[in-house]
Amino acid sequence: MSLVTAAQMRGLLIVAEGRLSEEDWKRWEDLMIEPEVWNPPDDADYGFGYWVVGIKDDRAIWYNSVADCFQCNRFREPGKLEAPSVERG
Repeated sequence: MSLVTAAQMRGLLIVAEGRLSEEDWKRWEDLMIEPEVWNPPDDADYGFGYWVVGIKDDRAIWYNSVADCFQCNRFREPGKLEAPSVERG
């Protein structure tokens, strides 16, 4: 479960993608995936997941609903982020 619905996530992506330059769009096309909810770390104090929208190697681009921005964090296993920060970054 995520704090953001699938419809909200699609809307946020449309807005963010609309701001990309042509050069950035080409880079984004190589990273983007169909948005999917990943689980929080096992030791997290909360039970909600994160919308992951892009992957490159061992990094995932995800939507931080607390800070209202997209961020990038490492992961060791697909489907689970490593302790993402809640700060704007």
